Amino acid sequence: MIFVLKDDVDKQKDSKLADALLNKDFITDESEILDVDLFKKYITWIKANCFPVLSRDAKILLREFYVDTRQTAMQSSDGKPITPRDLKALERLTIARAKCENKKEATVADAIEAIDIYKEALSGLGLTLATAGELHGVYSNDELNIISDIEDMIIAKMNMEGKSLSEETLKQLKIECGLLCHEKGIKREGIFDIAYSNVEKTL
Repeated sequence: MIFVLKDDVDKQKDSKLADALLNKDFITDESEILDVDLFKKYITWIKANCFPVLSRDAKILLREFYVDTRQTAMQSSDGKPITPRDLKALERLTIARAKCENKKEATVADAIEAIDIYKEALSGLGLTLATAGELHGVYSNDELNIISDIEDMIIAKMNMEGKSLSEETLKQLKIECGLLCHEKGIKREGIFDIAYSNVEKTL
Protein backbone atom coordinates (compact mmCIF):
# COMPACT_ATOMS: atom_id res chain seq x y z
CA MET A 1 0.00 0.00 0.00
CA ILE A 2 1.18 3.49 -0.86
CA PHE A 3 -0.17 6.31 1.29
CA VAL A 4 0.14 10.01 0.60
CA LEU A 5 0.59 12.09 3.74
CA LYS A 6 -1.72 15.09 3.71
CA ASP A 7 -1.26 18.23 5.78
CA ASP A 8 -4.79 19.57 6.07
CA VAL A 9 -4.92 23.15 7.31
CA ASP A 10 -7.51 23.60 10.05
CA LYS A 11 -7.37 26.68 12.29
CA GLN A 12 -8.94 25.03 15.35
CA LYS A 13 -6.90 21.83 15.15
CA ASP A 14 -3.70 23.72 14.38
CA SER A 15 -4.27 25.95 17.42
CA LYS A 16 -4.81 22.98 19.75
CA LEU A 17 -1.74 21.19 18.41
CA ALA A 18 0.40 24.29 18.82
CA ASP A 19 -0.75 24.75 22.42
CA ALA A 20 -0.08 21.10 23.22
CA LEU A 21 3.43 21.17 21.74
CA LEU A 22 4.39 24.49 23.30
CA ASN A 23 3.08 23.46 26.72
CA LYS A 24 4.75 20.04 26.49
CA ASP A 25 1.52 18.24 27.32
CA PHE A 26 0.85 16.75 23.92
CA ILE A 27 0.15 13.39 25.60
CA THR A 28 -2.77 13.94 27.92
CA ASP A 29 -3.49 10.40 29.09
CA GLU A 30 -0.45 8.20 29.60
CA SER A 31 -2.65 5.29 30.66
CA GLU A 32 -3.56 4.80 26.98
CA ILE A 33 0.07 4.50 25.90
CA LEU A 34 1.41 1.00 25.27
CA ASP A 35 4.97 0.48 26.42
CA VAL A 36 7.27 0.27 23.40
CA ASP A 37 9.10 -2.85 24.63
CA LEU A 38 5.82 -4.59 25.37
CA PHE A 39 4.53 -3.68 21.94
CA LYS A 40 7.67 -5.09 20.28
CA LYS A 41 7.28 -8.31 22.26
CA TYR A 42 3.65 -8.59 21.19
CA ILE A 43 4.57 -8.15 17.50
CA THR A 44 7.37 -10.74 17.81
CA TRP A 45 5.06 -13.23 19.53
CA ILE A 46 2.31 -12.71 16.94
CA LYS A 47 4.71 -13.29 14.05
CA ALA A 48 5.86 -16.56 15.58
CA ASN A 49 2.55 -17.93 16.84
CA CYS A 50 -0.41 -16.45 14.96
CA PHE A 51 -1.27 -17.79 11.52
CA PRO A 52 -4.93 -17.01 10.74
CA VAL A 53 -6.66 -18.33 7.64
CA LEU A 54 -9.43 -16.72 5.64
CA SER A 55 -12.91 -17.72 6.67
CA ARG A 56 -15.30 -18.91 3.97
CA ASP A 57 -17.34 -15.71 4.18
CA ALA A 58 -14.22 -13.54 3.98
CA LYS A 59 -13.16 -15.38 0.81
CA ILE A 60 -16.60 -14.81 -0.71
CA LEU A 61 -16.50 -11.10 0.13
CA LEU A 62 -13.02 -10.61 -1.37
CA ARG A 63 -13.96 -12.61 -4.46
CA GLU A 64 -17.12 -10.55 -5.03
CA PHE A 65 -15.25 -7.29 -4.46
CA TYR A 66 -12.59 -8.32 -7.00
CA VAL A 67 -15.07 -9.42 -9.66
CA ASP A 68 -17.43 -6.45 -9.20
CA THR A 69 -14.56 -3.93 -9.26
CA ARG A 70 -13.18 -5.36 -12.49
CA GLN A 71 -16.62 -5.31 -14.09
CA THR A 72 -17.11 -1.68 -13.11
CA ALA A 73 -13.76 -0.70 -14.65
CA MET A 74 -14.56 -2.48 -17.91
CA GLN A 75 -17.78 -0.52 -18.31
CA SER A 76 -15.73 2.61 -19.00
CA SER A 77 -13.38 3.19 -21.94
CA ASP A 78 -10.87 4.82 -19.60
CA GLY A 79 -11.17 2.17 -16.88
CA LYS A 80 -8.12 0.24 -15.70
CA PRO A 81 -9.27 -2.94 -13.89
CA ILE A 82 -7.51 -4.22 -10.81
CA THR A 83 -5.34 -7.30 -11.23
CA PRO A 84 -4.87 -10.60 -9.38
CA ARG A 85 -1.97 -8.86 -7.63
CA ASP A 86 -4.50 -6.53 -5.98
CA LEU A 87 -6.60 -9.49 -4.86
CA LYS A 88 -3.58 -11.14 -3.23
CA ALA A 89 -2.72 -7.83 -1.55
CA LEU A 90 -6.25 -7.69 -0.12
CA GLU A 91 -5.88 -11.27 1.11
CA ARG A 92 -2.63 -10.38 2.91
CA LEU A 93 -4.17 -7.23 4.39
CA THR A 94 -7.16 -9.20 5.66
CA ILE A 95 -4.93 -11.79 7.32
CA ALA A 96 -2.69 -9.08 8.76
CA ARG A 97 -5.74 -7.38 10.26
CA ALA A 98 -6.72 -10.65 11.93
CA LYS A 99 -3.18 -11.17 13.24
CA CYS A 100 -3.33 -7.80 15.01
CA GLU A 101 -5.99 -9.29 17.28
CA ASN A 102 -4.41 -12.74 17.54
CA LYS A 103 -7.26 -14.44 15.69
CA LYS A 104 -7.21 -17.94 14.29
CA GLU A 105 -9.53 -16.95 11.47
CA ALA A 106 -9.75 -13.79 9.36
CA THR A 107 -13.41 -12.76 9.27
CA VAL A 108 -15.63 -10.61 7.07
CA ALA A 109 -14.95 -7.68 9.42
CA ASP A 110 -11.22 -8.04 8.74
CA ALA A 111 -11.87 -8.17 4.98
CA ILE A 112 -13.98 -5.01 5.15
CA GLU A 113 -11.19 -3.24 7.04
CA ALA A 114 -8.68 -4.38 4.40
CA ILE A 115 -10.85 -3.09 1.57
CA ASP A 116 -11.25 0.27 3.33
CA ILE A 117 -7.46 0.55 3.74
CA TYR A 118 -7.01 -0.32 0.07
CA LYS A 119 -9.52 2.33 -1.03
CA GLU A 120 -7.85 4.96 1.14
CA ALA A 121 -4.46 4.21 -0.40
CA LEU A 122 -5.91 4.57 -3.91
CA SER A 123 -7.61 7.84 -3.03
CA GLY A 124 -4.33 9.37 -1.90
CA LEU A 125 -2.80 8.56 -5.28
CA GLY A 126 -5.69 10.10 -7.18
CA LEU A 127 -6.96 6.70 -8.30
CA THR A 128 -10.36 5.04 -7.96
CA LEU A 129 -11.42 1.41 -7.95
CA ALA A 130 -12.14 1.80 -11.68
CA THR A 131 -8.59 2.99 -12.42
CA ALA A 132 -6.60 1.06 -9.79
CA GLY A 133 -5.00 -1.14 -12.45
CA GLU A 134 -2.80 1.80 -13.42
CA LEU A 135 -0.59 0.84 -10.46
CA HIS A 136 0.42 -2.30 -12.36
CA GLY A 137 0.70 -0.87 -15.89
CA VAL A 138 -2.83 -1.71 -17.03
CA TYR A 139 -3.98 0.40 -19.98
CA SER A 140 -7.50 1.59 -20.67
CA ASN A 141 -9.32 0.90 -23.93
CA ASP A 142 -8.76 4.52 -24.98
CA GLU A 143 -5.03 4.21 -24.32
CA LEU A 144 -4.81 0.90 -26.19
CA ASN A 145 -6.65 2.41 -29.17
CA ILE A 146 -4.26 5.36 -29.29
CA ILE A 147 -1.25 3.02 -29.05
CA SER A 148 -2.67 1.02 -31.96
CA ASP A 149 -3.26 4.18 -34.04
CA ILE A 150 0.29 5.42 -33.38
CA GLU A 151 1.70 1.99 -34.31
CA ASP A 152 -0.12 2.20 -37.66
CA MET A 153 1.25 5.71 -38.22
CA ILE A 154 4.80 4.60 -37.40
CA ILE A 155 4.56 1.61 -39.74
CA ALA A 156 3.20 3.83 -42.53
CA LYS A 157 6.15 6.22 -42.11
CA MET A 158 8.61 3.32 -42.08
CA ASN A 159 7.14 2.01 -45.33
CA MET A 160 7.88 5.42 -46.84
CA GLU A 161 11.26 6.25 -45.26
CA GLY A 162 12.64 2.91 -44.13
CA LYS A 163 13.06 1.41 -40.65
CA SER A 164 15.30 4.24 -39.45
CA LEU A 165 13.02 7.27 -39.14
CA SER A 166 14.46 10.77 -39.20
CA GLU A 167 14.41 12.95 -36.10
CA GLU A 168 11.95 15.28 -37.82
CA THR A 169 9.55 12.41 -38.55
CA LEU A 170 9.77 11.13 -34.98
CA LYS A 171 9.14 14.63 -33.66
CA GLN A 172 6.03 14.97 -35.85
CA LEU A 173 4.73 11.55 -34.77
CA LYS A 174 5.17 12.49 -31.11
CA ILE A 175 3.22 15.70 -31.69
CA GLU A 176 0.38 13.75 -33.32
CA CYS A 177 0.42 11.27 -30.42
CA GLY A 178 0.16 14.18 -27.97
CA LEU A 179 -2.79 15.61 -29.87
CA LEU A 180 -4.59 12.27 -29.80
CA CYS A 181 -4.00 11.93 -26.06
CA HIS A 182 -5.22 15.48 -25.45
CA GLU A 183 -8.35 14.82 -27.50
CA LYS A 184 -9.15 11.75 -25.37
CA GLY A 185 -8.21 13.47 -22.11
CA ILE A 186 -5.37 11.03 -21.49
CA LYS A 187 -2.48 12.35 -19.39
CA ARG A 188 -0.47 9.15 -19.14
CA GLU A 189 3.14 9.53 -20.25
CA GLY A 190 5.09 7.18 -22.48
CA ILE A 191 2.31 6.30 -24.93
CA PHE A 192 4.46 7.02 -27.99
CA ASP A 193 7.47 5.10 -26.61
CA ILE A 194 5.25 2.05 -26.01
CA ALA A 195 3.87 2.19 -29.54
CA TYR A 196 7.33 2.61 -31.05
CA SER A 197 8.71 -0.26 -28.95
CA ASN A 198 5.85 -2.52 -30.06
CA VAL A 199 6.60 -1.78 -33.70
CA GLU A 200 10.31 -2.45 -33.26
CA LYS A 201 9.54 -5.85 -31.71
CA THR A 202 7.60 -6.88 -34.83
CA LEU A 203 10.39 -5.97 -37.23
